[in-house]
Amino acid sequence: MPVQWKIFRIINYLIIIPSALIILALIISTGLQFYTDFAFLSFIFISTCGIIVIVNCIINHLWLERYYPENYPGKAFRNFSTVFFVLMTLVLLWFTGLFITSVYDLFVEVNVVRDWSEYLAFGLSGFIITCGFYLLVYRVKIRRLVRRNQQRLFNNFLETNN
Repeated sequence: MPVQWKIFRIINYLIIIPSALIILALIISTGLQFYTDFAFLSFIFISTCGIIVIVNCIINHLWLERYYPENYPGKAFRNFSTVFFVLMTLVLLWFTGLFITSVYDLFVEVNVVRDWSEYLAFGLSGFIITCGFYLLVYRVKIRRLVRRNQQRLFNNFLETNN
């Protein structure tokens, strides 16, 4: 397996861990007791985003383990994969918007004393966004590569039988 796909696998693991930890931290910090509707909806939204990221990483693993390099998946898996690709893109765009807002809050307001945890959250957010977009690009690459290899095998099969 080429190095780029090993990096793809490692980054999937690196994204699953913080996503699961965010969901776990939300559950622990709220104790699943919500005093306002906004708190409940925020919990549901952020948990759903974390679950989307985790499922997307699992789909990436399936692409890599089951279908790479020459096995083209069935239509149901491709459709499921496409839905979560779109959802992951939306989650990353939302997270990027939050990141840009935090950049403004963190670096424009210079007279405010900052805690180290704000810089840690800033760095972690940048890492997650970078890795997320890397995963999206390589999801497209693996899908094209598998389709191209499957088509090549099919064409070779047809040529040998003629």
